[in-house]
Amino acid sequence: MVEKGLLPSKEVARWRATIGDSLLFPQLGEAVSFIDFHEHGFMILALDFFRGFLHEYSVELQHLPPNMVL
Repeated sequence: MVEKGLLPSKEVARWRATIGDSLLFPQLGEAVSFIDFHEHGFMILALDFFRGFLHEYSVELQHLPPNMVL
């Protein structure tokens, strides 16, 4: 992912890979992220869910003010 430009180097961002780990236990100050999120710009995976959410509750995007969902 570094070669593709999706992640900065380990020295810069201090990330670690968990390939082969069956359970993820983030250490203090760490966040879990998935390759698909980086490859799709953090938006493609949520699109179908969000459309389904809007349809299920019969709302449109303009009905949701920015601070409504916490």
